[in-house]
Amino acid sequence: GFDPNYALAHAGLASAAARMRIRFSTAEDRAAWLEMAKREADEALRLDPDLAEAHESRAAVAREGEFDWGMTMDESARALALNPSLSQPHFFRAGVFYHLGLMERAVREIGLGQANHPLDRIEALTEQNKQMAQRTVEMIRAALSGVRVEEGYDRTLIERSATDLLKAAGLSETEIQQILRTPAKTHIP
Repeated sequence: GFDPNYALAHAGLASAAARMRIRFSTAEDRAAWLEMAKREADEALRLDPDLAEAHESRAAVAREGEFDWGMTMDESARALALNPSLSQPHFFRAGVFYHLGLMERAVREIGLGQANHPLDRIEALTEQNKQMAQRTVEMIRAALSGVRVEEGYDRTLIERSATDLLKAAGLSETEIQQILRTPAKTHIP
């Protein structure tokens, strides 16, 4: 086992559970992963409220589990104030800006995160963004064809974000409208 008083271990578990919830869990397991992530982040903060990674883990829960953009920004800022060399809080902030359609600010935050850790390759982020764009387009298709999409997502915001992404990818207005009008093929959990 691990030392139950080791705040950094709790922070790591919280971040891992938050990622499991959003990336790899089944619909049935999402609530359990989120509960674990919250519990571990809260314990890390209780044990060491001045540990940057504890705030980073709380930002992970807010970003990847609760979709609470305000808390994501606040906890990321606190983590960076305590340890400016962290990269993940910048990436969490980039995710918030992305969801708000503020692409220039998202790119800036990605750059700041990469400056802290040059080994965080842009190719990985680019692939992740491609996947996010594909999911966004699928969600728009689903919303337009009447399929229920995940709670916490604003249809107008999703459409605007997808349009911005597709424009940035070089698609014409006609191509974008065609994509947006194409019905969803699958249910989006």
